[in-house]
Amino acid sequence: MEYSPARHDLSDNDRLVDGDRIDWEVMAGTAQIHLPPDSDRVLAAALEAAAVLVVVIDPAGVPVWVNHAATEVTGFDRDALLAESILERVVPEQREEAEDVLERLWRGDLPSDYMHQWIARDGRRIRIRWRFSHLADDEGQVTHIVGVGIDITRQHMLGQARRAAEERFRLSFDGAPVGMAVVRADEHGAVIAVAVNRALARMLGRSEEDLVGRDVADVNHPDDTPHERRWVATWVARGAIDVFQYEKRFITAGGEIVWAAIHLSLIEGESDGHFFLVHAVDITDRKRAQRSALGGSVDPLTGLLIEPAFLRELQTRVAADLPLAVVRLKLLAAEDVGAVHGYAARDELVDRGARRLNAALPPDARLARVGADEFAAFFKATGREGLHTAKTALAAIAADPVAGTRSGAPITFAAGVAACEPGQHERAEALYTSAGVALEDALRGGTAAALSGRAARERAVKRLSWQTRLRRGLDKAGFLVHGQPVARLDTGAVEFTELSLRMHDEDGKLVFPAVFLPVAESTGMITAIDQWLLRRARDLLAERPDERFAIRLSAATLGDRSAGDAAVDLLRGDRGVAERLIIEILGAENALPLRRTAQRLADCGCQLLLLNFGMAFGSLYHARSLPVTAVKIHGSFTRDIEGVDRDRALVQAVTDSARALGVTAIAEFVESQAAADILRELGIDLGQGFHFGRPGPV
Repeated sequence: MEYSPARHDLSDNDRLVDGDRIDWEVMAGTAQIHLPPDSDRVLAAALEAAAVLVVVIDPAGVPVWVNHAATEVTGFDRDALLAESILERVVPEQREEAEDVLERLWRGDLPSDYMHQWIARDGRRIRIRWRFSHLADDEGQVTHIVGVGIDITRQHMLGQARRAAEERFRLSFDGAPVGMAVVRADEHGAVIAVAVNRALARMLGRSEEDLVGRDVADVNHPDDTPHERRWVATWVARGAIDVFQYEKRFITAGGEIVWAAIHLSLIEGESDGHFFLVHAVDITDRKRAQRSALGGSVDPLTGLLIEPAFLRELQTRVAADLPLAVVRLKLLAAEDVGAVHGYAARDELVDRGARRLNAALPPDARLARVGADEFAAFFKATGREGLHTAKTALAAIAADPVAGTRSGAPITFAAGVAACEPGQHERAEALYTSAGVALEDALRGGTAAALSGRAARERAVKRLSWQTRLRRGLDKAGFLVHGQPVARLDTGAVEFTELSLRMHDEDGKLVFPAVFLPVAESTGMITAIDQWLLRRARDLLAERPDERFAIRLSAATLGDRSAGDAAVDLLRGDRGVAERLIIEILGAENALPLRRTAQRLADCGCQLLLLNFGMAFGSLYHARSLPVTAVKIHGSFTRDIEGVDRDRALVQAVTDSARALGVTAIAEFVESQAAADILRELGIDLGQGFHFGRPGPV
């Protein structure tokens, strides 16, 4: 048992008189409080009336004074309590411990808090929590001990009842036939599983240990996570009174999709973030049955074609070599309605939107639902005719009344239009993609509808072309690896080489990653490209044992559980190689949706380098929360360092931040010796730029 060294001395000037008169002088630190005349009677009356037990004990352990609360709680009268040692009131199994505590008290050791059980007059066991003080004479000699006790018997019983209820909940939680979890949403947007039951672990094909502590986004379908978090945040902001229901997709450990109906309730009384109780019911079979019943080509909600069936019919219509307009449409309010009113109201809006489109578009239009809130249609028309038809239809739909609906939201669309003229022999996928690009232009420009022009078509064609070439590059090793040195500013010695990808265009010219990587990111191919580059870097490190290399991994790889696992697996087997590999990660805010992968790469031996340092608050946050060994200052700060005093001040501030974090600072765009000298004076260790070497084949 631990005791507090604090001591409170109460001196008893006149000792005890007739068992209840005490002339008090209270010692509190160095201050002395002298009670006025007759205060002894006032104080004695206050102690007598106190709701807590007050017992004054002599050196023999026998009470010499007790208050009314002591008799009331124990059931003994005052004479009985004063007749024998205080130890006789303690339950037998705790008397030895109580005797030891009493002995310590006389040695001057005051416990800050002590609990034991007394036996009441009727045989009940009473739990009492004690605090003790010393009574001393004028010479400071301790003469008595004062114990102040609180009856916590009821509190203890309530605690036992609560623990029993918690145990019953745990048993029902663990044995529930449906998936259950307790999750916590923290201030950074992560939703962490605190507890999961066996049914949920079976549903996701994972162990309970694998799920606890993991961000829910790791097992979500990536398309569903942003919507889920927006819906839940809006529900919590409204007060989270009722159970919230929606549907979502999980990804199992084997990569399969599991549909679940989610019932969410807020757990009250928790201060460390929002805690939720989650019920997850597997509805995958129901979803499959719906699709099977409809032949796999019709959307079960709207009765419209789904995307693959739509594209097949579009290809047939394009082959007829007639004027054809393709329209891609987005239902603008669907996401917000789902977030505010739930998935049932969202589905109602989507269904109403489908019916309005069917009524407003030309009779020969073929309509499909191609996304959660997206539609597509084609009909006979030229480009200008198709744009006019789309605008007219959307205006008519927007004018329809909305009374009697769950959400009261109007039906408004944005549209993109592409057209195929006779003799063009356009591919259906290219036409469909062009309409999607036009839709992006309409959304970006805030217009109701946009027509795919030459520039938009060229972008669509280029994107399709790059998708094909990227796949070919992965399959046939069509990528080239170039490296650029990172050197010491003082000696020029190369510290490591930063690797990046190149490709050849149709004319044989080199294409920089800024051209093709955005296509890879938008099409989901970036993780496969990261894996290719990681394997190549590993092989180079094995071939060149005296060199170090750096590669950049995308946020998609860091944020995707399976991609992150694959990256770690590539390096886990050879720590000697991993320790010479530097992983560059983007330092912008929200660029690390899964810091766990970065941490695991560091655990394998890799060093972490944070890019774009100083460009956003997120870079400071990640530098502080990850085992980063170096940061690269964004080139916009260093490009004009020789002639712009403001840039020098900014670089100095960023460098000071890096030094405070204990990491190495690296400057980009070092183009001259003069720039290198200035940066070195500002405290920067390493530099990269044409002054030290241009990128070239490795």
